[in-house]
Formats: sequence, C-alpha cells, structure tokens
Amino acid sequence: MFQTAVVYVQGVFGEGYPTPSKYYLRIVGGESHGNAGIEMYLSRGRILAAMRGDQSQRNIEHSLFVHEFVHNVQEYEDLPMLAELLYLLEHGEQERIDDIRILFSDGKFRQPYIDGLSTIAGWMGYADTISFLNELSPTMVRQMRSIFHREVENIMKELEELRLRS
Repeated sequence: MFQTAVVYVQGVFGEGYPTPSKYYLRIVGGESHGNAGIEMYLSRGRILAAMRGDQSQRNIEHSLFVHEFVHNVQEYEDLPMLAELLYLLEHGEQERIDDIRILFSDGKFRQPYIDGLSTIAGWMGYADTISFLNELSPTMVRQMRSIFHREVENIMKELEELRLRS
C-alpha cells in the first residue's frame, strides 16, 4: 500500500517529487494513520480490514496512505487532502467523497482539516468549502493535478531559497 502511494504521488507530480531516500513505516495499534517527517505510522487494524475488504475499501485506504505520504513535504492539511481527494476521484470513490462532504457539513472535522479543505476550495476558485465539496467531481481532476504540481513546486522553491540563504 505504501509503494502504491509513492508511485501515485510521483505520477501526479511527475519527475522530481521530493521523496526521502529512507522512509520508516511503523505498524501501530489504533484506528488512524499518521506521519512525522520520514516516519509513517500505520494502523494495523485499518490495513488488515482493507486487505480483507473489497476494492473500494482498498482504494480508500490507499487514499489515506497518499495523504500521509504527502505530509513529507508539508505539515499542513491542504496538500495531503488535495492528494487524497484526487486519488479518490481518479479511482471512482464518489461515495467516500460524499462521506467527506457529510462529515464536513456535520462539523466532524478538526480545525486543521477544515483549514485544509478551505484552502483547497480557494485554490479551485470557490468562495466557500461546502460549495466546492458539493461540486467535487472527476471533471476537476486536471485542475487539481495542476494545483498539486504548482504548490509542491512552490514549496520546493521556498526550501531551496532557505538553503541558499543559510
């Protein structure tokens, strides 16, 4: 699943996506995945459930791996959530997108995720997040890929400028 996420993100970005030469995968208890730099914490229960589940369950789990992998370039939730949504759209998981919209509407997301979705909505030209989530569809994939590429490029440029100044 991790390799699928890496290959997917590299495919979306193209040549030069910043991938660490070492990445540590830690299988943990609990019900969520996480990331801290070059360490990814993976829920044993979620992985097993996805492996035993249908293709849709595997796709959803892959989208979460994609999300966590993108945290290696940014700690905020906007780019990781953009990559996760993109993966879901490209793999036909509209039902999961609908679930995300409902969870957002019901106030079930913590502030970093609300902020991330708000940023994505702005990038996509929407005045508010719920309008973006209501209209989110596969027709937006090309624009989302372009935004992802642009934002990762911006981060890489910022890091290079910081490196040159120090």
